[in-house]
Amino acid sequence: MRSFTLMKRRWQVNHRKDKPGITKGYFWVYVSGKYEALKIVLYDYQHGRGAEYPKRFLAGFSGYGHCDGLGQYSAVKGFTRVGCFAHLRRRFLNAVKIQSDKNDLTTVAGQGFQKINEIFYAEKLDPEKPHEGSTLSLEQIAEIRENITKPLLENFFSWCAKKKEGYLPSEKTREAINYALNQKEALSRFLEDPRLELTNNAAERAVRSVAAGRKNWLFSDNERGAKALSVLFSIVETAKANSLRVYEYLKYVFETIRSGSRYEWEELLPWSKTIPEYVRM
Repeated sequence: MRSFTLMKRRWQVNHRKDKPGITKGYFWVYVSGKYEALKIVLYDYQHGRGAEYPKRFLAGFSGYGHCDGLGQYSAVKGFTRVGCFAHLRRRFLNAVKIQSDKNDLTTVAGQGFQKINEIFYAEKLDPEKPHEGSTLSLEQIAEIRENITKPLLENFFSWCAKKKEGYLPSEKTREAINYALNQKEALSRFLEDPRLELTNNAAERAVRSVAAGRKNWLFSDNERGAKALSVLFSIVETAKANSLRVYEYLKYVFETIRSGSRYEWEELLPWSKTIPEYVRM
């Protein structure tokens, strides 16, 4: 199986060759799946958020991708979309938050919110912190999904269909239910393989570096700077994903390159077995 999680985040570029003035670009972030042999985090800076960017980046790829419900991903050949229950849960939570009594979970929004939580709990996951992972084996996950999660999911979608036909107390509740029904196929796809995750939280965590950058250094002056930043993000976050001490890893790479000694580039990659122990966490 080949899988990854996908997310994007807006980024400001002050000067672009073919467009005057400040422009808005995006960092597209691709994170290898939890059970993939190589732990890789790649950032790709592009001008926009259209389908052409993931299509270009994923050319030749065939496998699963965990992502939100944007329609652009459906245009990527070989890409099988896996829906994100964190996004779905957030929509119902937003509907709960606008209630006069935010603690009342007997409402339609509250019921939907709880039904989604039950799916997380079935796999021993904290819906507030799904990235912490489950202690279950793949065999246990497969058994739970067949006997517990699948019926819970069928009940949830049946409930959504019934509620959609009746009165809904708020537009946000309607949006949450419509999102669930529109994304039913992608949201059900995790049942196909126990290695598929419920969320794309791995990519959501990776884009925090971009969010931190917006607060600290604010923008890139030009496109070259944004693309250079995507390379730096990729190196640093991939090192973290492979449990390396980032400073020690970068120092080791630079010193090896400067030393003049013979080496293969593969030996410097974060997952290389030749990386010294002092660099590892």
